[in-house]
Amino acid sequence: MVAGRGTTAGTCQRRALPKRVHICRRDGFAGEYRSRSGRKPDRGTRTKMDLPVERKIFLSYVEEDGDVAQELARGLEAAGYSTWYYQRDCPPGPSYLVEVRNAVERCAAFLLLISPHSCDSPDEITGEAYRAHKARKKKIPVLYQMTHAEFEARQRTSDQIREWGQIMAASGGVAIGAEGAAAVVPRIVAGLRAAGLTPDLEGSPAPIRGPEARGITGAAAPHAGSGGAATGTGGLQLAILYKRNAQPDEAVTQWLEDQLNAQGHQVFVDRHMQKGTEWMLEIEKRIRASDAVIPLISAASASSEMMEWEVETAHGAADEQKGKPRLLPVRLAYEGALSEPMGGILHSAPQLEWKEPQDNARLVSQLAASLRNPAPMLKEPEPAGGAVPLDSEYYIERPTDAVFRKAIDRQTCVVLVKGARQMGKTSLLARGLQQARAAGATVVTTDFQTLNTDDLSSIEKFYRALMKQMVKRLGLKISLDEAWRAGDSANDNFAAFLETVLEGVPQALVWGMDEVDRLFTSEFASEVFGLFRSWHNDRMLNPEGPWTRLSMVIVYATEAYLFIKDINQSPFNVGTKIELRDFGIEEVAELNRRYGMPLKSPADIQRFFALVGGSPYLVRRGLQELRTLEAGPAAAGPLAEFESIADQDEGPFGDHLRRILVTLAKNPVLTVAVRQVLGAAGGKGSISMDDFVRLRSAGVMTGASSNEVTLRCELYRKFLARHLS
Repeated sequence: MVAGRGTTAGTCQRRALPKRVHICRRDGFAGEYRSRSGRKPDRGTRTKMDLPVERKIFLSYVEEDGDVAQELARGLEAAGYSTWYYQRDCPPGPSYLVEVRNAVERCAAFLLLISPHSCDSPDEITGEAYRAHKARKKKIPVLYQMTHAEFEARQRTSDQIREWGQIMAASGGVAIGAEGAAAVVPRIVAGLRAAGLTPDLEGSPAPIRGPEARGITGAAAPHAGSGGAATGTGGLQLAILYKRNAQPDEAVTQWLEDQLNAQGHQVFVDRHMQKGTEWMLEIEKRIRASDAVIPLISAASASSEMMEWEVETAHGAADEQKGKPRLLPVRLAYEGALSEPMGGILHSAPQLEWKEPQDNARLVSQLAASLRNPAPMLKEPEPAGGAVPLDSEYYIERPTDAVFRKAIDRQTCVVLVKGARQMGKTSLLARGLQQARAAGATVVTTDFQTLNTDDLSSIEKFYRALMKQMVKRLGLKISLDEAWRAGDSANDNFAAFLETVLEGVPQALVWGMDEVDRLFTSEFASEVFGLFRSWHNDRMLNPEGPWTRLSMVIVYATEAYLFIKDINQSPFNVGTKIELRDFGIEEVAELNRRYGMPLKSPADIQRFFALVGGSPYLVRRGLQELRTLEAGPAAAGPLAEFESIADQDEGPFGDHLRRILVTLAKNPVLTVAVRQVLGAAGGKGSISMDDFVRLRSAGVMTGASSNEVTLRCELYRKFLARHLS
């Protein structure tokens, strides 16, 4: 489908149209190029930032890949090829669809950025690809965070992505690797030249925007939104403590000073002071006046008496000034113990870690987050397991949260949320529905776990159960007996009922469906999901119809294709698909901070992560247990004690682990598969695809494919090895 089809005519700013990352819109308007002085260039005079109306290369991508698209565009324009991409080049006013159509028709080459994000939301760019194919443009497929094999697998589950494969079949493509998008630009340029497409930009290319324009060198600067945004007038007084004439201390200090100053903070580093009798007093004055002090702890500074005095000064000031300055220590490739008093002072402070220059951007992002959101006095954490309350300080956002919010905001017809057991699916759903309510939408939820066996015995009883719940929860004055017409099919009856509901809501209806797996094994599942798919199709084809006001959020754990007869006649290969992943170590470190730092050092966090992995439930339950052990008489230390009891039948995870064992006992085939992996060399085995998908959905296994399967974490490996060997 053409991106945006099914919407009413509108401009680039219309909320109903596809939205993508706002690139080069510092003035608030897309498509307006400005000189460095901020003035618009005269359209009659070609400036260095002007680009021709007919651009050589059209870039097609989705919102989440905007930074990569921008990097490709910069590289191509540096090589002399003009580019067209949505945020910069779609002017305010004209129809979005007209602008895209014209840009594709005028371009010489069409670059399609294929990634998990674009495959999860194919509606936005399928039409662009089809138009380029019809116009016989040179096509350049670029894979990002996806292998050729993974793209081929996606084609087997989606009609739209299959179309991409057919359109791009005869075109040579490239894949973006660890070196980043800039590394593939020379190969793209070589392909363009081989096809007879020569550069069209005269003179210097458009200046690089962003951090490079400010002369930042070295590691990549943080992306906008990662915690590196300027704070403007809200800047803080900061002090960086470091060991002079030592590396990497000097280099990291300079990097942090530049980055934090660029964010609007006032940064004090003692090398700027004039040496003299007042030097020590001036340093003390600056430290005491700071909002936060950042000691850089390295092998050189750990034994520095000057560093020790500065840390003591900051700690003493914080005691006197109600917590100001805050201490934010950073360990520079150093995990050794600190001597007293510095060790005791920094013991309870959240500690960040830097190991190599590639960590520069991450460190700045973490510091920015800590400065922006200082650790509050948290209430006692709620027990692990079940949905995390909306007001909980212990809810950790993952990148998928932002994707989900955007899908809710643009009222996507189908939003799929997939994840293994206890991954936080319901917690994410609750936050999305709350966002929808705040935006004025009517929200109704259906937890399929609440349906009884009789409700699932026939399609009529199933639909009547859904209708009964909706009538009650929305306070509707509808008689179900009168609404149900015996002569009509069950699908027609439920569709007519929902149309009536849509007519009565003031704006849009967001229907959240949790634990939808419950329906997968029913005899009528394909009929129900086929009806859901028809609403999506109708919304695309009939922009004035009632289904444009319906958004369905479908939450499930098991791969739908194992049960659905025809995945292409279901909602599971359209809309926006969000797959929840385990926490990374940075998210575990942040949750540890919120729990009061029961893990005292980066090395402790690594040990904990090696045992429980990133399972949200295991991480939260483990941190709660560590808090308990910390308050008790654990002779070997809380972490060592935790490691010794974690996999025991009566340990902190006993109920959770026994549930896994019971699940396997009911399925001998899966038990055999687990034994295969346990007995494989290096703990990585090969099992059937069906077994792999089921065990991964159950949260027991992980791996890139059925040929590279491992237990999800060391805790599971130890427990299951003891019981299944």
